[in-house]
Amino acid sequence: MKLIVVPPLQSHPKPFKFFIAWLRHDTFMDTLKQAWSVDIPGTAMYRLAKKLQHTKLVLKAWSLQHFGRAQERVGCTRERLATVQITLQNDPLNKQLIVEEEEFRAQYEEALKREEEIFCQKARLNWLQEGDSCTKFFYSQFAARKSHNTLRKVVLPDGQELVDPKEVQHYTVDYYQSLLNKETYHPIPPLLAARKLNEDDNHLLCAEVTKEEIVDNLKQMKGDGSPGPDGFTVGFFQHCWDVVKEDLILAV
Repeated sequence: MKLIVVPPLQSHPKPFKFFIAWLRHDTFMDTLKQAWSVDIPGTAMYRLAKKLQHTKLVLKAWSLQHFGRAQERVGCTRERLATVQITLQNDPLNKQLIVEEEEFRAQYEEALKREEEIFCQKARLNWLQEGDSCTKFFYSQFAARKSHNTLRKVVLPDGQELVDPKEVQHYTVDYYQSLLNKETYHPIPPLLAARKLNEDDNHLLCAEVTKEEIVDNLKQMKGDGSPGPDGFTVGFFQHCWDVVKEDLILAV
């Protein structure tokens, strides 16, 4: 038996990712409008990229304040609810305790809902309908997906194995850089190069993109799919269309 001991992966700052659950928070839209209203000079595409970058920083800090450590928030609200319920059993007619119990119950249910939505999106399970809380199931799926997507070892053509995270990272970057550079560029096969578009197809492809086309295509896309390189999902643009539409249409 051959055992390979893989060193623990070094922790790195987590990249930004937009979560649909944020949309349900009362302060989200106001925070977004304030972040998006920043004045940035330049071309339309440059303004869009910089506004997304600025909004990402603002939302990252905002989410840490309102959604950070979802599991700890659930536990904290559960303890507060249990404490006031025990006190209420000894004094069931106390109006203040009754009001506090209702408030803590609402906070606990909201924390559970946020935790479930976040882990559901992380697990990328789209076939489940709303129902009983399945946070444990979502987390197990998320953990399995995260483990599956983690590159822990690379086997070289000569059989050598790289298990050090830095060596794996450097080799992966060097491999794709050499694969995509000009020296390894392969020209288009003659058979494909001989196929040409007719004038009607060429005119259609060169036509200016209309606002209606952008809106229709955006509506048809799945909102909770994988995010782009900037961390924003399609759902962000769908739900926040009234805020971002002007800059997005100009950039397209």
